[in-house]
Amino acid sequence: MNLKNTMIAIIIFFMIFLSAYFYSKSNIESQASSVRIQNKLYSWEETVEDSLKNYDSVQPASVISDINAFDKVVALTFDGMVDSETTKQILKLLEEYDSQATFFLPGIKSAEDPETVQMIASSGQEIGNYTLSAQRELDSLDRDSIINDFAKSSAVLKNITRETLTLLKVNDSDYTTEILKAASSIGVGSVVESSVFLNYQSFRSSEDAKDFVATIDNGSIITVKTDNYLNDSEYLIESSINEDRKPSQSTEDVEGQLTVTTEEKDIDKNKILLDVVEDLLNELKEKNYEIVNITDFTEVDVINSDVKDYLALRENNNGKAAEIVSNFYTTQAAISYTFSDITDQNKVLSVLDSLDRINAKATFFVTGIEIQEHKEIIQEIVDRGHQLANAGYGKNNANQSTLDFESVAYEIDMGERYLKHFLGEKYDDKVNKIYMPKYGNASDNVLEAASSLGYKHVYSYNRSLMRQEYQDYDYRNIIDDYFKNTYSLHRGDIVHFRIDYLKQEGAIEFLLEKVANDYVFTANYDIEPLDMLKNSPEIYQPKTRLQIAQNNDIVYSLNKSTTELNQLIMDNYIGNPNINTTETLHGFTEKEISQINTEGKINTNGEKVIFLTFDDWGSDLAINPILDVLNKYDAKASFYVRVGSQSVDLDDNFQNPNLLRAIALDGHDVENHSFKHITVDIESDEQVEIVQKDLLAAQYELERYLYDTGAMHNYFRPPTLAVSKLGLETIFNMGFEYIINGNLSTHDYEAESVDQLANDIMYGLGEGRTVEDGTIIVMHMSDEARYTAEALDIVIPYFIKQGYEFARLSDYLVDGYIND
Repeated sequence: MNLKNTMIAIIIFFMIFLSAYFYSKSNIESQASSVRIQNKLYSWEETVEDSLKNYDSVQPASVISDINAFDKVVALTFDGMVDSETTKQILKLLEEYDSQATFFLPGIKSAEDPETVQMIASSGQEIGNYTLSAQRELDSLDRDSIINDFAKSSAVLKNITRETLTLLKVNDSDYTTEILKAASSIGVGSVVESSVFLNYQSFRSSEDAKDFVATIDNGSIITVKTDNYLNDSEYLIESSINEDRKPSQSTEDVEGQLTVTTEEKDIDKNKILLDVVEDLLNELKEKNYEIVNITDFTEVDVINSDVKDYLALRENNNGKAAEIVSNFYTTQAAISYTFSDITDQNKVLSVLDSLDRINAKATFFVTGIEIQEHKEIIQEIVDRGHQLANAGYGKNNANQSTLDFESVAYEIDMGERYLKHFLGEKYDDKVNKIYMPKYGNASDNVLEAASSLGYKHVYSYNRSLMRQEYQDYDYRNIIDDYFKNTYSLHRGDIVHFRIDYLKQEGAIEFLLEKVANDYVFTANYDIEPLDMLKNSPEIYQPKTRLQIAQNNDIVYSLNKSTTELNQLIMDNYIGNPNINTTETLHGFTEKEISQINTEGKINTNGEKVIFLTFDDWGSDLAINPILDVLNKYDAKASFYVRVGSQSVDLDDNFQNPNLLRAIALDGHDVENHSFKHITVDIESDEQVEIVQKDLLAAQYELERYLYDTGAMHNYFRPPTLAVSKLGLETIFNMGFEYIINGNLSTHDYEAESVDQLANDIMYGLGEGRTVEDGTIIVMHMSDEARYTAEALDIVIPYFIKQGYEFARLSDYLVDGYIND
């Protein structure tokens, strides 16, 4: 029985052996010069001989790899070969998603299934050479072995497709010179190097596909390995997408064939592969990617991809940093609107319509990614006359201020490249080379990277209604909350809007129009793009107080003698008729009072001249109308500026220097009226020190912005007009040339109407206080003096008709002036 069973087993084994032998003879019969597969003879002798002969004379094949594509485009390849039905389904998916791909097919498998190869070719998809058997590590073989492999595969594929294939790809091998020349020797023009790899294990769900597509760059070559596992390097290249899906026990035998683990035997890998392909194609299309084959990939519009050595640029820059610009120092009567988050086409169009309604031009900061994804709407921005500027590449969504130097430099550089590519010949460094980091935040790395790339400034903003607490506000209430202590915007302000930030429909449009109508146009300001302010001749650069202090005529004390100070009081103090007694001029005797000017007028030597003066400080809404009326009648005046307030520290900056400078450039005098509006009716040494610190801070702060205008003359007007002998001595001892009150104090901040104020000035305030030659009219530029500008529009022409002129005090307080 045992012998019988043994004989049966031997016979069965022998029959199986013979069947396998004759099957192999009928399907693959290999000779040195040809191979017979599936009863078809493939000859390669001539191809191999020609390739060996050509090797030394040919140039290496070029390498096609990832590019910096301007458009949202990726190349797709399928490496390897699966069964006919699976291939048919892949082709169907490509057609359904209007996509092109390149199928890299190995020679042996192609010869075994030529019908599938022909099906791929007839579908219009591209075919490339994947070597004879997709053998790994071909770079370890000698030259002749590589040529033999490539030539044999080429001969097989040419026999099937009737075309000489010009693309080749190797499996898990480096592109050495031998491989590149071997490829060229068989007529291949280019080899392909992928950066991103997938297989049937890559996605567990469509969410995985979404995560994957979010990680790829435009211009990537995505490879789907159809019948192979990914090696370690391919998993690493693909980041973490497949990291937890590596086969733990699968191995390959010596011929590169997969040995499937026990746990995988029951799964349909081809069905799962089709799911992966469909999820990939669907997500790429959802993200508006064009999917092309390798040949079309070489024609893709490419961003300048010269790699810059950012660290070398940093070293050559010697640590210099760009300056932050959050608002402009300018006298131009304009502010800037800036926008970011250009992603929602409908919202952007609505914003553009709002800007058209208010006749405003703005600056839109766009990222490279936004340019790729939203070309049409960004072109619409340009077509409507707005400015484009650099918001970085946008690939790294982190706040740029948190990035390291090289990452920031790459963001800025790539953002500029995309902007240049989009605008083409219309790109202008003066207009478009403007960079704002995300949220306007600029770290030291941001400032240094920007400077290293040729940016003198990094832009931010000083006004933005895009606060977190406003996201859920009724947008109609945002204005009242944000502007509760604001009358108007200032010249040179930069107002920033994030188009996608506020949740309520129509919020951005409402806010940009409301701000313009209530806080910009009411001050007679325009809304201009950043480049119009940046390149304006009205831009200026303030000095520091330390710079101003050097060789300044105004100091804490000049240590003048009592005699010198008494003479200055008699010659250079111009008082007020209501301050002329020992009770109102503390520290003076009646005799001394009789020797000083308490009349409060200027000696004009009989010339019909009136001196308009304005005290304190106000908003643009209060001061601009005064300037407009003065300009209307070509009248000059003197402005005595209160720099701060009781609540402001002496080290703080002046809050509206551009308006201050505008007053000076209109041809008016600008003088010191203290910092905190302190009175100088003082009687103690402690008060002397307070006055010295206050007036010195005010003087230096004013000069920071007016140093080159010629508008300041070291004059001082006492707050409330109150003075004492010690106060006058203190001020003259600091170096001030004149202390000036005036004879007609209008109390315009108490006026009840325009007519009342105008009549008080024109017809007098009683007790002989009427306008005459040399009169100094004391008015105010505060928001409380709400009728002053309109009253001036009545008063000035009234006195002009009487033959009067309006002059600055500095026109008469010149050398040789006699205070009589």
